[in-house]
Amino acid sequence: MVVIILPDGRDWCKANWAFRQLVQDISRQFEHDDELCRTLDLAQAYGTLDLKGMPVELARRVSEAMLAVIGATQTGEIEAWRPEDQGGRTMYLQALAELADLLRESPQQIN
Repeated sequence: MVVIILPDGRDWCKANWAFRQLVQDISRQFEHDDELCRTLDLAQAYGTLDLKGMPVELARRVSEAMLAVIGATQTGEIEAWRPEDQGGRTMYLQALAELADLLRESPQQIN
């Protein structure tokens, strides 16, 4: 399991594979942002991404990157999970939608 601690203290907890896919997609889209990619790699290794405990500017960039990739995945610009695994794909898209809602609702989120 992986947990993302949001700036408002709520969390998103899902299976490692869902977070791993999201991190891979973000890393491809934001490969030029070494700090962002390093932060996500460490979060994947430790099983926790603490947006509440990190510097505000970094938390903002991470949140924006997640929202951008989630949006691109939802519109089909980025392939969602494995096309042949319809059940896993549906679970992944639901998990991303839940995370996007939480990020958008977070009162400390900087837009």
